[in-house]
Amino acid sequence: MSLGIYVTLLMGKDTLEPASVLLMNSLQSVSVTTSDKDQNGFQLTFLAGRCGVDDMDDYPLLKEKAINLFNRVRILVSFGADPKVLIDGIITHHQLNPSKEAGKTTLTLTGKDLSVMMDLEEKIKSFESRSEDNIVEEIINEYSSIGLKAKIVKHDNMQASSSDNIIRSQRTTNLKYIRQLANKFGYVFYIENTDDDPQNNIAYFGPAKWEEEEQKTLSFNMGEFTNLTSISFSLDALQQGNIEGKTQNTEDGNIEDIPKVKSSREKLALYSIAYLCSDVKIVKLPSQKSGVSQTDVNTMAQKEADNASSSAVTATGEIDSLQYKTVLKARHKVALRGVGHLYNGLYYVNTVTHKLEKGSYKQSFTLTREGLGSTIEKVDKL
Repeated sequence: MSLGIYVTLLMGKDTLEPASVLLMNSLQSVSVTTSDKDQNGFQLTFLAGRCGVDDMDDYPLLKEKAINLFNRVRILVSFGADPKVLIDGIITHHQLNPSKEAGKTTLTLTGKDLSVMMDLEEKIKSFESRSEDNIVEEIINEYSSIGLKAKIVKHDNMQASSSDNIIRSQRTTNLKYIRQLANKFGYVFYIENTDDDPQNNIAYFGPAKWEEEEQKTLSFNMGEFTNLTSISFSLDALQQGNIEGKTQNTEDGNIEDIPKVKSSREKLALYSIAYLCSDVKIVKLPSQKSGVSQTDVNTMAQKEADNASSSAVTATGEIDSLQYKTVLKARHKVALRGVGHLYNGLYYVNTVTHKLEKGSYKQSFTLTREGLGSTIEKVDKL
């Protein structure tokens, strides 16, 4: 690419090697999407034309072993000498688009992050006398050969020691089962790349990491410090997390009030949407499931309160990557300035889509938080 931004493709089955000269010369565009709710994904688009007698039998690009299905791809972008991993993933789909026009035939490779390897085989399996965190660690360790390292935060309500006679059953893929366990505690599970150790990926099981240190500040309409080309906001009055109700205690059958819960996530806005709309209160009942303990009901209510109140304000925009000079990451905080006190401040990054072409690198994003007003007086990371 131009102006000091470089793309690196490492591809292969067991060993990752730099993509061939043919692949790199044919590469037209790269798209990578990272999200806090879905698997990360990527698309690589190549020109796949034929020319000369040697290409009569087929497109030369299709003979490249590096593009085989279920091969691994690591995509890095470098600002000067500072490489950042955009995604470490697996090719799952080919799309060939022949064209009557010379030089217009394209081949697009589509793939997902390494968690797709955890979603290939449905299993029937039992786990006896093991807590949920131990089960998750055991499953993740099955994928150590592809560089997955477990990072697990134990929840207070996780049960079972070696003396407990609790049997937990799995009847789905490893990925879906881990997400079932995560959902039980209001947790998230995802694969996260690391720039310091690009050979490995963190398989994170725990609460949304809002407490993490924020990234380089996003700036708008601030002269030479501006690094956004566009941004817009929406404010939704219905995104309130007032969870109230009653439940039946499974131990004695008594009907009990569910303790009123507020979001347990870090406060990013000065005024929550519930505070801004205090004259109209929206109350939501917690999800009801039979045969669950009072502790589990409270945990589910807390999760629903966290999720309901976290997206009252949504910001969407696009980054001038040449000015920003780094990669914005989903699932972490970022500070925003230059849009006025009500919308300035800290946000959680929900999604980022990286689109790279020759001479162009765009990062589009979605940010969320629970209300208006900045909780910080100044930003730290410029």
